[in-house]
Amino acid sequence: MASFIERPFLEDEIRQAVFDCDGSKAPGLDGFFNDGVIHGRTNEIFTCLIPKKLNSCRVRDFRPISLYKIISKVLAYIGFEEFLQTQLQGAFVEGRQILDTILIANEAGFLDLVLDKKGFGEVWRKWMRGCLSSMSFSIFLNGRPRGNFKGSRGLRQGDSLSPLFTLVVDVLGRMIDKGKSVSAFRDFIVGKDKVDVSHLQFVDDTMFFAHDDESLAVLLDILKVFSIVSGLSINLQKCQLLRINLWKELVDQKASGIGCEVGQWPIQYLGRPLGASPRSKVFWEPVVSNCAKRLDSWKSAFMSRGGRLTLIQSVLSSIPVYYLSLFRIPKSVAGVIEKRMRDFLWEGTNQSGGDHLLSWLEVCKSRSHGGLGIGNLVLRNKAFLMK
Repeated sequence: MASFIERPFLEDEIRQAVFDCDGSKAPGLDGFFNDGVIHGRTNEIFTCLIPKKLNSCRVRDFRPISLYKIISKVLAYIGFEEFLQTQLQGAFVEGRQILDTILIANEAGFLDLVLDKKGFGEVWRKWMRGCLSSMSFSIFLNGRPRGNFKGSRGLRQGDSLSPLFTLVVDVLGRMIDKGKSVSAFRDFIVGKDKVDVSHLQFVDDTMFFAHDDESLAVLLDILKVFSIVSGLSINLQKCQLLRINLWKELVDQKASGIGCEVGQWPIQYLGRPLGASPRSKVFWEPVVSNCAKRLDSWKSAFMSRGGRLTLIQSVLSSIPVYYLSLFRIPKSVAGVIEKRMRDFLWEGTNQSGGDHLLSWLEVCKSRSHGGLGIGNLVLRNKAFLMK
C-alpha cells in the first residue's frame, strides 16, 4: 500500500481532485511536483480581500486561494485515509516506553515519526512535510500579491489532509491504553455489557473518564507528556472537570489545581446534551428554539403558501433529525414543533389567522395518499430508531 500511494499520479486522479474543488475557489500559481518535494511557491497562499461575513476585520475572515488546495486534494483522493484505517495500526509505541518516544521525537518531527511507524514511505513523508511546513501567505491588494509571511500552524481548518490529525491524537489514546495495561489508570465500566470507557475522541473534541484521584493524576501526566512529544498544547480555558457521585468541594479543589473550570450537567457534546433525560422538555429545548429562530428570520408575509411548504419540508423538518436519530421524542414536544409548522404553513409568522384548509394528519400524508408530504415527527422518530 505504501508504494501504491507514492506512485505517479494519474491524470484522472488530478482531474477529479481539481473538479471536486468548490466552484467559488481558484488554483494559485506554479506547477505540480514529481520529486517528492513541495516548493514554497507551490504552497503559497494568496489571501484575497473577499470577506466571508459582514464586518470582517481579521485575516481569517477572508477567503484563502492556493494551489496547495489542489495538491492536498490529490493526495487525499488517492486513498491514504483507507491506508490509515487498515495498515499497521498496532505499529506505534509497540514495545517502547514513553521516554523512548520523547527521545525519538526530539530527532524528527512528531508527525513524520508517526507516519514512519505506520508504514508510510519516504516520498510520502516528504510530501507531508512540504505541505505542513512550507506554506506562506501573501495579501492580494489591487490585484497583486503584497508581502510574504510564514504560517505558524500546520493543518488548517477544512484541509483535505486533516485526517492526519487523527493519527496524532491516536497516539494519545494509545498512551492511555498503555496506562490501563499496567494498571496505572482506571477507567469507567458502563452498561450491561460492562464496556470499558477511558476516553471518547472526535477529532480534537475529547472526553476522559478517570475512576479515582490516582487515575486523574496519571491522566494529567499522560497529557503533559503528549503535549511535549507532539507539540500540541491543551487549552485549559476550554476544559471542564465534571463530577459523578463526588462531593462538589473535592471537584472544585481538583479543578483549581488543574487550572480548568468546573462543569455542570448536562453538557453539550457533539451537538447534543449529555447527562440529561430525553423525556424532559428541557432536553429538546435546543430543537424547539432553533425552529423558532428559523421562523423569526423568514419574512413569511411575502411568501406564498407553496413557498412556506417548501421551507417546512427542506429546513424545519430537517432540524430535529439529529435528535430523532438518537432519542425517542415525547409526544408533547412533537406537538409543539408540529404546531409551529402548522401555523407557519397556514398563517405565516404574522399570525393573521389564515384558514387551516386541511387537518394536520392529512397534510402529513405522502403526496401519493393525498397529503403534502411533510411527514409525522413521531413516526419518523420511530423509523430512525429502528436503524
